[in-house]
Amino acid sequence: MERLKNDRATNKLLNEVTEYIADVEYPAHTGELLDKARKAGAPHRVLDTLGLLPERVFQTYDDLVAFVIDPEDTPSPPDEDPRHHSSLGRGLLPDEFFQ
Repeated sequence: MERLKNDRATNKLLNEVTEYIADVEYPAHTGELLDKARKAGAPHRVLDTLGLLPERVFQTYDDLVAFVIDPEDTPSPPDEDPRHHSSLGRGLLPDEFFQ
C-alpha cells in the first residue's frame, strides 16, 4: 500500500474510519478491522480504505495511522485544496466529501 499524504482529505477519511472501528480491541488484525467496520454499517469508502491495508496486526490505533500516513510528508497549508495532491482526492472520495 502506498502511504498517504498528511492532508485534510486523509485526516477526514481517518476520522470517518475511526467512527466505525472505535471500539476495536488492539492488537487487531486487518480482518478484524474490516469485520468491525462492516458490522457497524460503514460506507464503501471506509471499507475500501481498510481493504487496501495489508494483512497484518496493528498494535494500536496509532500504529495503524503511522502505517497509513507517510511520515516524511508534512501537512498541507489549510487553504490548499487536498484533491490536487492527495491520492485519496484522485478518485476514492467523491467531491462532496471535501465540502
